[in-house]
Amino acid sequence: MAVTPALPDAPVAESPDVATASWSDLKGYTYDQRDLFLSSLKGLEARVDTQISELAAKRAALDASNTSTKDWDLTMKDMSEARTSLKSTSDDMAKASRENWDQLKEKVGVSWTRTQDAYAKVKASTTN
Repeated sequence: MAVTPALPDAPVAESPDVATASWSDLKGYTYDQRDLFLSSLKGLEARVDTQISELAAKRAALDASNTSTKDWDLTMKDMSEARTSLKSTSDDMAKASRENWDQLKEKVGVSWTRTQDAYAKVKASTTN
């Protein structure tokens, strides 16, 4: 006898896979959805960490090719600072109350956008 898997209670759009969540998925979450928000936010942080690792590997290759790395290093510093800001705002969200939820969530959005802008700048800072 075949077993039919249970269908999810909520549509997939309401609970994105943590690993593939995007900021646009998270920004509408309410205080009552904070557990899902926080776990998905960890996924965004992990994505930034992966981006930084990818960029660090590319940077190591630049050293070997004697390519100028000045612009790269400056933009990578911005990326690291943006990551620190994202982590800080994420930590603040974990302590958020219903009253300051939306305000703190907006700060997370700004931090997330900053990481992605910095990532794009680092990638564009060299053609190698």
